[in-house]
Amino acid sequence: VDDVDEDVLFPWYPDEDEDGHGDPENPVYACSPPEGTTGSPSDCDDTDPATHLGAAEICDGADNDCDGLIDEDGCE
Repeated sequence: VDDVDEDVLFPWYPDEDEDGHGDPENPVYACSPPEGTTGSPSDCDDTDPATHLGAAEICDGADNDCDGLIDEDGCE
């Protein structure tokens, strides 16, 4: 068994919508970031670049800021 780099693999997260926040459910382990990944596992909808941890909540029926609440900032 070849144990090269066994202690230096880091989790990288697929970032399909290229917003700098990746899908925490599907990490890829590598020494350096593979193409299309990020080090931030903070995306709850990796198909929408306006949706990730820390994003502004907008009145659109979605949880834009990934806090589990939909349109909580005074939307009707």
